[in-house]
Amino acid sequence: MNKWVSLTKPTKAYRLEKYRMAASLDGVLEVHGGAIPFEDPQTGEVVMLEGKGCCEIKTQGYNDGPPTYENILQVQAQMLCSGFKWAIIGKLGPRLKFEMFVFKADADIQNTIIEYVQDFWNKVDNNLVYDDDQEPEKTFVDWTTHKTANKLTDLVNNHQYAIEQIKEWTDKKNVMRDSIISMLQSENVKYVTINNKKVAVDTVIRQATPEKVVPAKPETSHTKLTIKEMKDE
Repeated sequence: MNKWVSLTKPTKAYRLEKYRMAASLDGVLEVHGGAIPFEDPQTGEVVMLEGKGCCEIKTQGYNDGPPTYENILQVQAQMLCSGFKWAIIGKLGPRLKFEMFVFKADADIQNTIIEYVQDFWNKVDNNLVYDDDQEPEKTFVDWTTHKTANKLTDLVNNHQYAIEQIKEWTDKKNVMRDSIISMLQSENVKYVTINNKKVAVDTVIRQATPEKVVPAKPETSHTKLTIKEMKDE
């Protein structure tokens, strides 16, 4: 019996509802006609591939070695969500060198992923934050008596004042924007010129998106206001 491998592109993410996880695969490999041997270029290990497996493609012009640890975690999560027992990472490296690396499902790595995912959702569900000790320790230097203390104080204060002004004027801008749109819509007009300015009110439609890692989104629309200076013609 002939043995061959097919590659298909999934249209949906694989979901593991138990842990509220999902993974989007670049492709699904499927071995037909019985198991086939695959020799990993990194380890020389020969792995027998059968059934379906994950396919992940990477372009890493900076990396002349095997896939990064982040890549390995990614395919382990993909195997966890899909239930597949093997994955192949195809990596295009420096000088357009293409290699394929095989990975088997690793229960230890996958259990660690589950632990971190559960910790994440526990914090989300209970409105918790990560402990400060999980951030790099920062050492602050007292600048009060430094020769540039006065200049730094002015810069910091002006920076904070600018942030406050941006927020205040952003709120004002939004009120004026809504008023302009309402005024033109009440007259059933979309485009006007006034005082050497072009004022346009358009409806922008965002197309619906299919379900992938995130749930599908319906088509939405919003009103866009554009004001431009008229150029001399």
